[in-house]
Amino acid sequence: MKYIAYRENAAHGTLDFPIAYYAVDDTHPRYEMTLHWHPEYEIIRVQSGRFHLNLDGRRFTMEAGDAVLISEGMCHSGVPEDCVYECLVLDLQRFVAQNRIRIRQVLDILNHKQVVRPLLPRDAEGLYEQLDQLFVAMKEERAGYELFVQGSLFLLLGMIVRDSLCGPAKDMPRRNRKQQMSLKNAVLYMEEHYAGPITLDELARCAGMNRKYFCSFFRSMTQKTPMEYLNNLRVEMAAERLVHTDHTVAEIAGECGFNDVSYFTKVFRRYMEYTPLSYRKKHGHSSR
Repeated sequence: MKYIAYRENAAHGTLDFPIAYYAVDDTHPRYEMTLHWHPEYEIIRVQSGRFHLNLDGRRFTMEAGDAVLISEGMCHSGVPEDCVYECLVLDLQRFVAQNRIRIRQVLDILNHKQVVRPLLPRDAEGLYEQLDQLFVAMKEERAGYELFVQGSLFLLLGMIVRDSLCGPAKDMPRRNRKQQMSLKNAVLYMEEHYAGPITLDELARCAGMNRKYFCSFFRSMTQKTPMEYLNNLRVEMAAERLVHTDHTVAEIAGECGFNDVSYFTKVFRRYMEYTPLSYRKKHGHSSR
């Protein structure tokens, strides 16, 4: 398993079948979905509890059974509340490219002329039944499941077009577009430099803001202060290493930007509710 990337650039699925399934509960190192984005589409479905989703600054509370479709490139994060949820991450462009039939409405979606409304309505005829079949096919991977998955994806697209669940892509106001780019620049800087010291002044410069406004802006977009977000990122990176490497706790602390092991243990416990050693023991340690 690769270490987490907040601007996700790892392939999901395979070259010929670009879709991957992820089940997430409170044992997952990324149970709380820290803000990130990727070039694929993502379907998130809540199985139990609640999931508080932040999508490009808009907030949704998802109940058990709800599903959202997140378009490529959208910044999103989520806070689960006694929640179990599952995700499908897929390269919709490549799925459609493999089919010779070119439907104008689908191409408009892929070319961002039309935007799918994220929260999929529960009363749309057959939509959630088709989602069930899609998720079951990906979870069970029975013989021929690839065909079921491709068929389900095209049926879902057909239902989205049929029920007008997408609308004209009115460009975000220039101010909002600039804010999204500022946020991404700051998060990218944290992702690339989390192993070393990072100051608020550095992050503010990346976002093109003064320090005071940046702190207020970042919290409004992520519900975390910049330092809370950075510590969360470092802890998640450390959690991956605890399970998937044989590095010592002290080594992992240093690799993830913590110079003091005691402070690392304190912060790790705050976010994960376990000490690093207890976390490694609970989740099973696999050597390199």
